[in-house]
Amino acid sequence: MGYIGQSRSIRSQQAINDGLVTKTQLKAWQKRAVESGAVRPCEWHHTGKYFNKTNYFDLTDFEKLNPKDFPPNSKKKEEKETWYVLVSAEWGGTKKHRKILGADVKVTNKITERQRTANKYFLYGGYIKEFDTEAEARQFAKIAELED
Repeated sequence: MGYIGQSRSIRSQQAINDGLVTKTQLKAWQKRAVESGAVRPCEWHHTGKYFNKTNYFDLTDFEKLNPKDFPPNSKKKEEKETWYVLVSAEWGGTKKHRKILGADVKVTNKITERQRTANKYFLYGGYIKEFDTEAEARQFAKIAELED
């Protein structure tokens, strides 16, 4: 199995030539149909420099579906804003002899999944704490310390 430059496999190019498309090439309602599970990919191929797995869809799978069955998701739901205090160890010392100097404290209203699962917030006394208001989060941040 060969590659065309660093962008896609030869079979991936054949799938495109046969009329298959990736999710990014679908219309909005078709993407919602895929996300709801009404349509499944018919093939997958490696693409990109790091051999990403890319799903390919056949447009004929969408012909029997009604676009009105997949309306846009309304974001009118009032979401409660959550504030986070991220506490991790602040490191110092030399490269060979590391030591904890204190706590590194951050206040934010957005947190990524990567931050949520990062070891630095769970090792060496670090943690993540949730608050309903920014004022509560900032008040806690002033006194935050590493847990034992």
